[in-house]
Amino acid sequence: MKRDLILQVLLVVGILVLLNYLASRHFVRLDLTEGRVYTLSSVSKEAVRNLDDILRIEVYFSKRLPPDLIPLRDEVRSLLEEYQAYSNGNLKVAFLDPKEDRGLEAKVQSLGVQPVQMNVIQKDRLEVVQGYLGMALFYADKHEVIPFVNSAEDLEYEVTSRILKLTRQEQMRVGFLFGSPEYDLDSNFTMVRDELKKEYEVVKVWPDTFVDKVPEVDILIVVGTDSLTDARWKVIDKYLMGGGKALFLVDPIRLREGLVATFTDTARMRPLGTYGARPKRAIVLDRSSEMASFRQGFLSFVVPYPFWVKVRHENLSKDHPATRRVESCVLPWAAPLEITADTTDTLGPQVTVLARTTRFAWLQQGFPNLNPRQRFAPRREDLKVYTLAVSLRGPLPTAFPDTTQTDTTDTLLAKVARLGVPTEIIIVGNARFASDDFIGAFPENRDFLLNLVDWLGYGEELITVRSKVITDRPLKLLSDAQKNLYKAVNTYGISALIVLLGLVVFIRRQRKKREA
Repeated sequence: MKRDLILQVLLVVGILVLLNYLASRHFVRLDLTEGRVYTLSSVSKEAVRNLDDILRIEVYFSKRLPPDLIPLRDEVRSLLEEYQAYSNGNLKVAFLDPKEDRGLEAKVQSLGVQPVQMNVIQKDRLEVVQGYLGMALFYADKHEVIPFVNSAEDLEYEVTSRILKLTRQEQMRVGFLFGSPEYDLDSNFTMVRDELKKEYEVVKVWPDTFVDKVPEVDILIVVGTDSLTDARWKVIDKYLMGGGKALFLVDPIRLREGLVATFTDTARMRPLGTYGARPKRAIVLDRSSEMASFRQGFLSFVVPYPFWVKVRHENLSKDHPATRRVESCVLPWAAPLEITADTTDTLGPQVTVLARTTRFAWLQQGFPNLNPRQRFAPRREDLKVYTLAVSLRGPLPTAFPDTTQTDTTDTLLAKVARLGVPTEIIIVGNARFASDDFIGAFPENRDFLLNLVDWLGYGEELITVRSKVITDRPLKLLSDAQKNLYKAVNTYGISALIVLLGLVVFIRRQRKKREA
């Protein structure tokens, strides 16, 4: 009996040792969330699988943390352990407390990780202490720093983007060309600039530097078109015909203080129409809109503002990787886009509508009236769907054909001669959505813009990581008839159901009495 018991114990221990060995070699996690929020994406797994050298991650978390931050430390540890499981032993992780070593604290601060103030309750006393919540990644002779970790929601993107940056031989360059005096990279596009710097080299392209070509950039972001003369457009056209990729953010209006607006010169946007999508001289309004805050004298008020179009998930392209998993974005004072490309032409660009309004949208034309307290009452026949952002992929027709050519026949060879090499451009009928004011108010705008840039630069590589976090889940927009129906059901439906059940019970009792 005793011998059988010992054998059973040894057998159980052996099974546990075997399971532990297999678990250490094969990482398995069951994630039932939509979008697999708590599971590493394939991009993150490949990033650590392809390491050629040891990647060391040092996590600088103070041991003395407030109770509400202790789960954050556990979540960070769990995420990094998952990275380790796919790294084939090339990822080393260390949790360090800089407060325990003066030399380490000096090193951490020199890296750019600074202490933050935290409230700690101890022995019924509230103390304000300084602690660390940062991280640094070291690979070969390079390093990247995450100065402050306050949430695990977007930590996978932060870590993976830095791993890719450390392991890539060359860094892509993104050039900003500001064709409107309203914007500048270092004044009202700083949030976009700082986010892009995590993955790209960001430079400003000055219009005056256009001589015969666009400076060496992998992606050109054109913000506004007011100052783009034909000479500058010719340089951009040459860049695109050579395969350059571009993102055009165009506004229909110039906005001054007091919501005074004038329409921009649509002639400055003429080349966009040649490429395949032309912004109209109009502003889009939509019942699907955001609340806006305004001041009038000493009073401030918040109202639904149809000029701030809220593009919901169902109105973003589900076929394009850049928008497939974006929940929403807000485009203030946007222009509708008219598709000018021949979608049946196999030689022309492939057109994908990335963002559109709901079917309850209308236009304001003529003199712009942006007054938030006006009566927004469009006619039913004016309501329709409008395009707000498009992708044009493939060979684009040049906006400045060579007029010296004598062959004007529309033969196949002549048509091919007017097309550039395959490329991709994205046109959005709005630029303000990417400014600091609107990204600060609507963080989903940041993801929308960064996804567009990442798609032009690296394809789907980083988009799946950034888009895993659900930022916004707006309710589906209903028509007035649907609203009235739901209101009637909620108001009278329950009462009617109770009365109906009462009648059923009453009838059954009467029937039993008669049968008795």
